[in-house]
Formats: sequence, C-alpha cells, structure tokens
Amino acid sequence: NDKSMLMLASGPKGVYDWLLPMLSRIGAPKYLGEDIAAGAIVKLVGQMKVFNGLQGSASAVAAHAAAFLSGVVGGEQQAAFFDFLNGGAGGTRQWDVAMRQGVADDVWDQGFMAEHAAVDAVYTAQMALEQGLPYEACVRPMLLMAAELAFIMTQYDGSLSLATHAIVKAFLAQSAGLLDDFLGNVLSKRGGSPEAVIQQVINALPVDVRQSVMLDITAADFAA
Repeated sequence: NDKSMLMLASGPKGVYDWLLPMLSRIGAPKYLGEDIAAGAIVKLVGQMKVFNGLQGSASAVAAHAAAFLSGVVGGEQQAAFFDFLNGGAGGTRQWDVAMRQGVADDVWDQGFMAEHAAVDAVYTAQMALEQGLPYEACVRPMLLMAAELAFIMTQYDGSLSLATHAIVKAFLAQSAGLLDDFLGNVLSKRGGSPEAVIQQVINALPVDVRQSVMLDITAADFAA
C-alpha cells in the first residue's frame, strides 16, 4: 500500500480527528471543513480535471491516428509517441492511467468504467450549474462527456463493459457522423434550460444506468 489514495473528509472536526490515525494508514486524508457536503463537492471538482483530461487525451489520440496511422488506434508506435508527447505542457494523467492501456495493450474494459463515469459526469454538471459556473465553459463539457459515454454504451448495447477511454473509438472517422448526430440531439437546448439538457443526457443513458442517477435525494429515498 503506497498510501496514495486521496481521502476527502468533511463534517464534525472531532470525528475526523478521531479517525485520522486510521485514515492515515490507508491513504492521504484531507479535511475540508464542517460542511457535510464539502467532500462530495471536491470529489466532483476533481472529476472536472479527469473528464477534461480524458476529452483531450481521446481527441489527441484520434487526431494522431487519422493523420499518421490510417485511422487506426493502437500499437506500440502510437503508445511510444504519446509517452513522449505527454511529457510536455499538454500532458494529462488520463493518458497514463487510462488511455495508454487501450492504445498499448488493446484493453478497453478496465479502469474507470463508463457506466459509473457517466453518472459522475452528470453530477459534476449539476454541481457546476448550482455553483453558478458558465454553462458553455463548465457545465456543457461535463454533459458532453456523459453523452459520449452514453453513446459508446448504447453502441455496444451492453454486450461489453467499457472503460472511459473507449470513447476514443467513437472519435474515429467511421463513427464521427453517428456520434455528431447523437450529440447534436442529446445536447441541443431546443429553446429549453440547462436543466432540460441535463435531463436529456440522463434520458440518453442505458436504462439501468439512468435509474442510478439521483439528482434530488429526499428522506424517502432512505426509507425501507
């Protein structure tokens, strides 16, 4: 155990202090204040970095494949290229921890699973909206990620469990038209509100994933 797992804690300080010795043995805890929701909010703030990094990584891999590899993703040559490129200013951990295993080893079903990430992306979009962040710059990119994940899950029709980095497959030329049509329909405001677009994205998710999204939790949800 390298104790590298980040642990986001919030709530009564006395409880945190009591648990700190144990938490420190299994990870890297950080106390975020008395607000009980602070830990969850910071988790979603972190997801903004993850999803934007994933979007950039997938776009770059698809562009490189189109320009240099006849539109084919994968292989040691491409992996080595991005190992090099990722050391520059455009580097992202989403190459190291996610995209690389798909490109180098053809592994698309291990990592941050698409069904879980899609729900997190919806929650992150909702959090950004509630915090008054700009829709186009901060909310919509999270909804774009959720919709892209919905697309790959729909395309595979549940026959294969996919990790988030599999979105790069949808970015290739042979899928580009289908993806653009899908995203255009799901993300269109059609004169509606941001809240309506969030609901459109939720509706685009596979049924079992859609049913796990809970934006408005009440006491009734905890009833036996």
